[in-house]
Amino acid sequence: RERLSRHHDDPDVAFSGWCDVWLDPAFRNWTLEPEAERVDCPVLLIQGVDDPYGTLDQLDRIETRVQGPVFREVVPGGHSLHRDVPDEVLREVVRFLGAVDGRRRAARSS
Repeated sequence: RERLSRHHDDPDVAFSGWCDVWLDPAFRNWTLEPEAERVDCPVLLIQGVDDPYGTLDQLDRIETRVQGPVFREVVPGGHSLHRDVPDEVLREVVRFLGAVDGRRRAARSS
């Protein structure tokens, strides 16, 4: 509650608005998987090995559905990797962008 109050005027309403959606039975079958099948650009997937909210299964499901190349990294850290391991995240983003740029350049020259 204290942490939410730093960013929200009414932390109880903010929490309920977020939590109630995830717990609503109508939300149980919601998925973005059909939309992932329409993605044909390069994709960077980064997951923290200790993320209590995300699983490697989520990465597997994305990776098997997108049409473009997938760059996947599992790094030390939890859910907020940009805070937990910012250097790791930056290194992976730079590596990803370099690989994408290399593919773009190769496609232009062929």
